Amino acid sequence: MSRQRLVALLVVTVLLMAPASAYKGSKLARGPVDDFTLIDQNNETYSFDLDSQGVIVASFIFTHCPDVCPVITQSLKTAHSELSEREIEDVTFVSITVDPERDTPDVLAAYTQQHGVEWPHLTGSTDALEPVWATFGLVVQKAVIDAHTMAYQPGESSLTLATSNTT
Repeated sequence: MSRQRLVALLVVTVLLMAPASAYKGSKLARGPVDDFTLIDQNNETYSFDLDSQGVIVASFIFTHCPDVCPVITQSLKTAHSELSEREIEDVTFVSITVDPERDTPDVLAAYTQQHGVEWPHLTGSTDALEPVWATFGLVVQKAVIDAHTMAYQPGESSLTLATSNTT
């Protein structure tokens, strides 16, 4: 088994150890991803082609997401921490926003700091992101994101406690 496949197997194994309820994605069987260039949380240009060797773990998040996005980020952080220094050389983690209107480089920088991660978190214009989303098979609907976030502000809990007024 090649080293690249072994690393990929390790990453998948670690991700599968996280609660299954945290995932609602599907496995994509595809060829190589075409190059794209976006802006990272440090306001620097990031070219996907630079990290096209080895295993690339791509996630799609938005910083105003009150529930699953932080779980995804923390699950990836756990997977990253389980890799050896040698394995880390062969694995690249990248998070890409689905909410470019809110997720500016400054907002993404605060999100990465809050979650204690350092891998690239990418943003850009909607026009720049739409082909990236399409490449990975995502359908991004602003109305769904807006309804999901409502008045949520980063740092708030998505847990709501309710009590009954009946006696």
